[in-house]
Amino acid sequence: MTTHKLALDMGLIYAFGAALLFSFKPVLVKLIYVYELDTITLLAWRMLISAPIYAVIGLILLSRNRQSGKKLEKRWVGKALLIGLVGYYLAALFDLLGLQTITAQLERLILFSYPTWVAVFTWLLLKKPMEKKILLALGLSYIGIAVIFVSDWQQLGDDVIGGALWVLLAALSFSLYVVLSKPIIDQIGAKEFTVIAMISSSLITLVHFFVVQSPQALYISLPAFKLIVLMAIVTTVLPTFMLAAAISHLGPSKTAITGTLGPAMTSLFAVMLLDEYFGWPQAIGLALVIAAIGVMQYKPRATI
Repeated sequence: MTTHKLALDMGLIYAFGAALLFSFKPVLVKLIYVYELDTITLLAWRMLISAPIYAVIGLILLSRNRQSGKKLEKRWVGKALLIGLVGYYLAALFDLLGLQTITAQLERLILFSYPTWVAVFTWLLLKKPMEKKILLALGLSYIGIAVIFVSDWQQLGDDVIGGALWVLLAALSFSLYVVLSKPIIDQIGAKEFTVIAMISSSLITLVHFFVVQSPQALYISLPAFKLIVLMAIVTTVLPTFMLAAAISHLGPSKTAITGTLGPAMTSLFAVMLLDEYFGWPQAIGLALVIAAIGVMQYKPRATI
């Protein structure tokens, strides 16, 4: 097996692993919301648990880099800090706000339409050409989302509109995170980027919390705390490192395409653990979003 083929295979493993773990997050959030936590308290606890892990990994990486003579340029570190602030912090905040009023299945479909937005932002920001099939993929994605949106709206009421808009903003923020992280990862490394971006995101989250909440809000029930620990490690720390490694191996567009696994797994988890309804609207919506990403992935075979 060639080095290129091995890197590609590892990139796919990382990308699918990240998609699988990320897909479990909305279900955990729904279970945590049962304990009546507000969004910023949940996000603050998530970062309080995950930030020390990132810090320890960061210290290990710093020690290794010093021994090897590797130095990180300040401008790339600064960019990683900024991406953490603008990209992951906003994406996480908007996503949790949306999950207050929409189902886990609709949330995941909206969020996992992000491969099309990755292509759009790659075109706008990195000046790479955007194929016409991207427009078709966007159309299919949002027809699929609309089918489930109407179903949720009929069952849950007008609050679904605001929730869906919050998650759409999360998808746009996450798309920027994926696109803008690639050149930085190439310069400082996937692990280093993840540590810097996530610590940056954690710090701004905690600042946000202490601006709008009192420290007493951190007193939560033990069952809620256990779920947040699971969320912080399994659906935050592990998949963020996997995502950065996948982007390093595959690039942003191919990494985003592998996210097709996410909506299907979330639907399975939501039906099993949350007793969410899965009928023909959910099946049609899921099929259209997966088809949209398939359209993006399709490349015609060369003729002889």
